[in-house]
Amino acid sequence: MKHSICELRSIMLAAVALGVATLAVGNASAALVAHFRFNDTLNDETGNHNGHMRTEGWEPAFEPGKNGNAIRIDSVDSAVELANPATLDFSQSFTIAAWIKTAATGERIIVYKGNADAWGQGGDPSKQFQMYGGDGFGTAGLFFHSQTSGAFGTSFVESPGIIVNDDNWHHIAFTYNPSRTPTMKLYVDGHGKGPADPGRYANWDGNVNMTTERADAVVRIGTRADREYPNFVGLMDEVQIYNQALDDSQIQYLVDNPSQVVLPPEMPTIFTQPVRSTTVIDGVDVTLKVVAESQTALNYQWKFNGADLPGATSPTLTLSNVTADQTGVYTVNISNTKGSVTSDPASLMVLTGGRPLLDIGVYSGITLHGPAGMATRIDYLEGNQWITLTNVTPAQAPRLVIDPSSAGVVHRIYKPSYIP
Repeated sequence: MKHSICELRSIMLAAVALGVATLAVGNASAALVAHFRFNDTLNDETGNHNGHMRTEGWEPAFEPGKNGNAIRIDSVDSAVELANPATLDFSQSFTIAAWIKTAATGERIIVYKGNADAWGQGGDPSKQFQMYGGDGFGTAGLFFHSQTSGAFGTSFVESPGIIVNDDNWHHIAFTYNPSRTPTMKLYVDGHGKGPADPGRYANWDGNVNMTTERADAVVRIGTRADREYPNFVGLMDEVQIYNQALDDSQIQYLVDNPSQVVLPPEMPTIFTQPVRSTTVIDGVDVTLKVVAESQTALNYQWKFNGADLPGATSPTLTLSNVTADQTGVYTVNISNTKGSVTSDPASLMVLTGGRPLLDIGVYSGITLHGPAGMATRIDYLEGNQWITLTNVTPAQAPRLVIDPSSAGVVHRIYKPSYIP
């Protein structure tokens, strides 16, 4: 038999303890965040991640490349380590792209982020983008491995007939976007493959989020942590990292234009919208944030219930010590010389005097009619699987057992079983 009970419960907001509520997080800008042309220098074109040889005292070797010169990597010592690794975020949307020319077999690292000294120690969330030269795997292709999340590898030999280690120049890329399905794709010469496509030899499920990063991670081109692990051997050119998952047409643009980068859009484009609805208690600070991009300078104007907010002309709007009068709808208009776009509305509710929200939760339960002292396991049906709710030994009969996880569940089937 099922019983329903009503419980009046108070929900106090986390903002009371934090004192601050943030309505948007992250940076989903399509901007290029690192670009290494390797034209006789290890400098990053963006100026943020200039490289140095992994081993002090080694000098980089440059040879004619796909565009201008390229760097030759033939050992762990000749690999490149990048400055400011913490600002290269491989836990959100990103793209790694490069031109490579190699005849090497086996596993060969393209870009690595993770533990400086060892791979995979104690749940280490290190990540690596690499090629497989076919040695020991019977195929040649690309591979991405997240130590704590999974791996995806695929061959392009059978279709479209590309061998990545044939000592010719090939454009390779990896894209990751946790909000799409599949979350990742591998590309050779503009041909993209996801986990469901033919040719895979390591198959991520396509929907895993790589949300963890090491605070002390290094980023390296051409090798990872272990000195004995196979480093890249060959020429590498035009290594680019974006903090957005480029689409098929953008990857093809890089293939067709080896000296170019994918530019931001001409029209203002919003990549991170303000959170649509937030409720806070009066007296806290609230931050609204939008992330947008275009090829030219952007102008911002925040609005409250459709009216301009004086002085609110930056991507971030901070409302200090909010009151009930600031309850309403906020938007931001973003413009440049090509046009304008308005953000999605962000609704803010400010509760006066720290009043809690009142919510009624309806829970289901079952009554055990005895006998007293009988150990009983109670299961409930979830899809086609029985899940244990609890084990009880009633001191007296009948005994009412409430299911605290049933609030909001339309119906639930229970099964009591005697435990001998």
